[in-house]
Amino acid sequence: MDNGTIAICISAAVFLLQVFDRIWGGGSRAATTQSTLKEYVNTEVASLRKDVFLRHDTSEGNVGQALQHLKDTCHRMELEAMQFRAVSAETYMRRDSYYKAMGELKLDVKDAFEKIDKRLERMEDTMAANRKEDRA
Repeated sequence: MDNGTIAICISAAVFLLQVFDRIWGGGSRAATTQSTLKEYVNTEVASLRKDVFLRHDTSEGNVGQALQHLKDTCHRMELEAMQFRAVSAETYMRRDSYYKAMGELKLDVKDAFEKIDKRLERMEDTMAANRKEDRA
């Protein structure tokens, strides 16, 4: 045999070995690759889920603090308004107009706080519903 024929025989043997490996040996390699990929995806999904829930809990805490601050600010505004009314009444109003204005102010403040309480209840209900959906 000449060198060309020997080279073709060796090339054909290598080719047949590669075909054999791809057809019969590649199945276990594909299963191993798929298993490794599945583990990686599950790890990444768990990490992402943990990060999302952490951010959700943090933002929920921030919302709670903001709502409490809003309530405190409203109460301070109510006190300041009452002090202003008292000073104005003593300085500029007659006695009967002062009582009428204080009654109107009390009703306005009461209505405003009822509206705020209703909004806060709706927000708390929404947050509780979201929490239930997240855990389900």
